[in-house]
Amino acid sequence: MRRAVIVILLFAGCRETPAGTPPRKPPNEHAAWMKGKPAGCGGLTKFMLEQAGPDAVDCNKQRNNAAAIHCANDAFRNRRPFVICSGEFGMDSYLSTGVAGTPDGNLMVFDMDTLGPAYRGSCLRQNVAIGPEGWPDCKKALTNMTDLRTKRPYHERGTIEWEEPWPPSCATAALQAKRVAFPPRAIAHPDPITAPERWGLTCRGTHPHFELLIARDGSVACARIINVINKPSPPGINDEIRANLMKWRFQPPKVNGEPVEMVWGMQFNMQCR
Repeated sequence: MRRAVIVILLFAGCRETPAGTPPRKPPNEHAAWMKGKPAGCGGLTKFMLEQAGPDAVDCNKQRNNAAAIHCANDAFRNRRPFVICSGEFGMDSYLSTGVAGTPDGNLMVFDMDTLGPAYRGSCLRQNVAIGPEGWPDCKKALTNMTDLRTKRPYHERGTIEWEEPWPPSCATAALQAKRVAFPPRAIAHPDPITAPERWGLTCRGTHPHFELLIARDGSVACARIINVINKPSPPGINDEIRANLMKWRFQPPKVNGEPVEMVWGMQFNMQCR
């Protein structure tokens, strides 16, 4: 009986298409574009529409990415509420990020994190940059950063007991600068520390974690050390790391063509032999 069923199925699969049957339509351009986005983008868009109001334009309904960007930029210029969701990484390497325009002309930034849609903060209209190839993006740090689930201020991460504060000379600029998950291309990046053994440390146990304030010309305006060995560092080692980090150089950071200051951080993995 099983063999007969198989033969029937094979026979059915080989039937010729009746004459006059219209050819299959090519894949829908919008469907193909949306298929390339993370699954969370749909849920994030629905969440943003609830926040932006019933009159918001859903720019994700455009046929492709270029049309969606044009939709968002046009809505922003005309102060019409809108939403748009990207399939790229978000501010902290989340799977997707979204932007919603508000009736007052400002922006709200959202992310889809592991717990679901989350509001990250707002960008005032005067801090928004738009360009022909990029959707409205914020040139500065977000304001009103509140977690909608807990109603508490949103923090990028927890603090470590022994991490350094920003130097007073650039503390305000670092707080106001745009935070990014990925920096501009690095032109020069000497190792933060070359001989951990001089400090009584092992190579494999040394993982400098730091943040940089990248100036508009690509130089490092300030650096702060967050962690080196998962406990307070030996005296003097942070000074050496910071001095090396100040030698790093990047391509000048821009948002939609406009020069900006950026804050970026990473944990440096030593090349151990």
